[in-house]
Amino acid sequence: MLINRAPHPNAAKVFINWLLSREGQVACQKLVEAGRNSLRIDIPKEDVPKHARIIPGAKYVLLDDSAYSDLETVRAFVREVWKTRR
Repeated sequence: MLINRAPHPNAAKVFINWLLSREGQVACQKLVEAGRNSLRIDIPKEDVPKHARIIPGAKYVLLDDSAYSDLETVRAFVREVWKTRR
């Protein structure tokens, strides 16, 4: 994410470019909490626990995607279920 009106927008772009590079993803994968796995398949996965590694060919849903952050549909469903159980 690039902040609107950043004081140094070019520096922010350079950082994002590095962060998404192979080198940046290797660094992130090592520094971020245990179990965090980069989606890049061209970097080593020794630092990632086996249960958190991506399985080649499997389909995944990115829960960090803003399309999944609106949970109102889920909440409405849960409310309906609780109404019928009372």
